[in-house]
Amino acid sequence: MASPTFSAVLGAHNEEDWVASAIRSVLSQTREDFELIVVDDGSTDATIDVVREFDSDPRVRLISQENRGLAGALNTGIAAGSAPYVSLIDADDLWMPTYLEEMGRVLDEDPGAGFAYTDAWCLDHNRGRFWRISSNARMGEPDPPPVDPEEFLSLLLERNFVFGLATIRRAALQEMGGFNGALRAGEDYELWMRLLSHGYRAARAPGRLAIVRDRSGALHTDDRAMLAHLRDVYRVVVDDLETSDRITAIARRRVEEIEGEYRALDTGASGQARKALRRQLGSLYKATLGRSFWYPGTPPEVANAFPELAELGKRR
Repeated sequence: MASPTFSAVLGAHNEEDWVASAIRSVLSQTREDFELIVVDDGSTDATIDVVREFDSDPRVRLISQENRGLAGALNTGIAAGSAPYVSLIDADDLWMPTYLEEMGRVLDEDPGAGFAYTDAWCLDHNRGRFWRISSNARMGEPDPPPVDPEEFLSLLLERNFVFGLATIRRAALQEMGGFNGALRAGEDYELWMRLLSHGYRAARAPGRLAIVRDRSGALHTDDRAMLAHLRDVYRVVVDDLETSDRITAIARRRVEEIEGEYRALDTGASGQARKALRRQLGSLYKATLGRSFWYPGTPPEVANAFPELAELGKRR
């Protein structure tokens, strides 16, 4: 194989039920100039055996290591690659076929961009249905996103609207020192802010170039863990990044807000309020809005790319 343009990096820990389809989505790209590095991060299930089913494809490489967390797995995969662009994929998510083609295009067109990001379709795995709203829209992505790195960073501190399956320039990653291995979650969020604080722009690839397979038990379902990890990320911005006074002030305020929410969890006030709100929203959803939240079936472009998903969500 000629020198690849993209190093696709996939970190997996106990993902035997998910990793094969993620790998197939990489191998089905319209661009073929990539290497795929799968890092098994101390799995105790059959993840390694599943990945080895792809041994016949010379583009796929498996690395095994003791469990170091996602940041450690990604750093291992990045170091093992050689391509000028590093593209991230999670074991439980999928790339649409033109993901690499579009990411490469927007980065080629903007040499000052440190990374490119896109939007994603959201598949509720438990319901077997696709949300009409996209991943980024759920998180309040500005339209259009700011071009100026500091303005982008100021908005990103308020809410993480960047979908995590981004493509990053290897040179920018090397300058940053890779992902922050001290973080057990939010490592991508922190990296975006670090890149922006160093003057790199974020390039937005149009459309929805990935699929989020939202499953139960994910980290974001644990309020306490989510808040603790967000607090750690904002503290990095306050304590470690060289930013303007404006950005530091926003990050410090976010730390204080997160700590306030964390204290509310300890008293139970936050949990009671959330339960009441969920009951109200559930009643509203059932009464009036349920059908408008979901596609009646699988979005056509998703069904064309993944025939195995074509029957999801069809009305009975």
